[in-house]
Amino acid sequence: MRAEAQEPCAMTTEPEAADQQASRNPANAPVRFAAFGKAGDGKLFTTAIRAFALAGKLGDRLVLHGFGRRRPRLVKWAKALGVDAVVDFADHAGDLAPLVIDVAIFLSAPDPEWQSTWSSRCRADMRVIGLVPRRSGGRLPALVDRAVPAGDVLALSTAMLSTAR
Repeated sequence: MRAEAQEPCAMTTEPEAADQQASRNPANAPVRFAAFGKAGDGKLFTTAIRAFALAGKLGDRLVLHGFGRRRPRLVKWAKALGVDAVVDFADHAGDLAPLVIDVAIFLSAPDPEWQSTWSSRCRADMRVIGLVPRRSGGRLPALVDRAVPAGDVLALSTAMLSTAR
C-alpha cells in the first residue's frame, strides 16, 4: 500500500505523535472529507455520497471534485439521502485552495499533475482512502493509507468511520 520512500501524508505510530494527532482531531470533532475523481466516475461519486450518508456525523462535510457533467444527478442523490446541506461541489482546482481536508478519498487513480499538487497540499495528520478498481490489479498511489473495493458502499463508509477518527 504505502511506499516508504514517499510519505507526504504519513501516519506515525510513535505514541507521542499519535497523542498529538488525537488532540488535533478529537473523536467528536467534525471531519472534512473530500472525494476526488474524474468525469467518468459517476457511480463512484454516488458511492462516496452514499457512504458519507452512512458514516457522516453531525458537523462533517463532504466536498466532491472532478464530477464533470454529473453534478445534477449527484445533487439529487445528496438530497434523496438527506445530506445535501453538507455536500459541496468544487468546480475547479482553485476551489480547493481554502479547503482543509481531514480525509481524502480517491475514487480513481489521480492524474500525474494532481499527484504532485496533492503531495504538496498534504498535512501529516490527513488520511487518504483509495478505491481499488476491479481491473487495476490493486495499484494505488503511494500516499494511500487505506484501500477499499470500488463500488462497495459499506466498505467505504466503514473506512470513513475508522480512518477519520
